[in-house]
Amino acid sequence: MARVPEVPAYIEGVTNLRGTIIPIINLRLLFGIAPKPADAETRTVVVNVGARTLGCTVDAVTRVMRIAAEQIHPAPDAVASSGRSFIEGFARIGDELYIVLDVESLLDPAKLELVHRVGMTQFEA
Repeated sequence: MARVPEVPAYIEGVTNLRGTIIPIINLRLLFGIAPKPADAETRTVVVNVGARTLGCTVDAVTRVMRIAAEQIHPAPDAVASSGRSFIEGFARIGDELYIVLDVESLLDPAKLELVHRVGMTQFEA
């Protein structure tokens, strides 16, 4: 990965993925969570946002699954926060409840600073 000067701290740099240069975003830093050193569990998840491809550094990937659209339920009205617009909904699979993020909105380059500001207010100690 190549570091890029004068970009927000949550952008770790860029990398070459099959001939395409893609930015790498550290989700901990984007959400305002304290950084954690990379370890054997750290992964970069590649996502497509519109016509763009980018990588997201995450602590770990424990499972990859498909969730059908009919399994995704909107957030209840009681779940109100400034970050709600970045949540697609909730899915219950067996006994587990998952938050389904709206990746298109969350990782839209035009909204990254807003996501960062919202994250900083949510995780301030």
